[in-house]
Amino acid sequence: MKKLLLSFLFAASVSAAFSQTVSFGIKVGLNLSELTHANQADYGSALLTGFNAGGIVDIGFANFSIQPGIFYSTKGEKDTKEFTDLNQHYYPSKFELDYVEIPVNFLYKAKFSPAITLDFGGGPYIGYGVSETLKVSYPPSIITNDYSNYHHYGYPNPDYGINFLAGFTLKGNWLIDAGYSIGLRNLPSPEAAHNRVLSLSVGYLLK
Repeated sequence: MKKLLLSFLFAASVSAAFSQTVSFGIKVGLNLSELTHANQADYGSALLTGFNAGGIVDIGFANFSIQPGIFYSTKGEKDTKEFTDLNQHYYPSKFELDYVEIPVNFLYKAKFSPAITLDFGGGPYIGYGVSETLKVSYPPSIITNDYSNYHHYGYPNPDYGINFLAGFTLKGNWLIDAGYSIGLRNLPSPEAAHNRVLSLSVGYLLK
């Protein structure tokens, strides 16, 4: 996946020389994330709310564009359940993974009206994890040694996967889109897990 992404980045840089337009832009949005586990009954019972923010380059052609970018993106999961397994008791928790992420998306563009363009497509991404935060909701009767701050699973770097996007470009500048990100890297926690993120974003292209 890393070699594939580097190939796409190289192709994007070469394509810029032959493109009709090159625009720079910014995007921010809402992330709703989860970790898919081998044992779905015990984990990820609710989506974790987070955000994404960063910049893109829109390399435009007649009816499609290539959009590499760099983003700060939060992922993870929220477990609202309390349960006991054979080894220990679990309390509700939030687990956040923060990434610096580089996507390369390929978008087909279809005119919906003179001022509105429909965009849809996707592409690969690679992300480098920069922090992880675990917050456990212990009851007041439980005395802990601040487990939330010192416990780490040590998720491997980098994460990588595939993005799918669909949205609109308004008046050639404003971007509104929804995306779904599928992580392909196995994140042991301690069992197999993968990132999944639903995102809603807005952006602006500088002409």
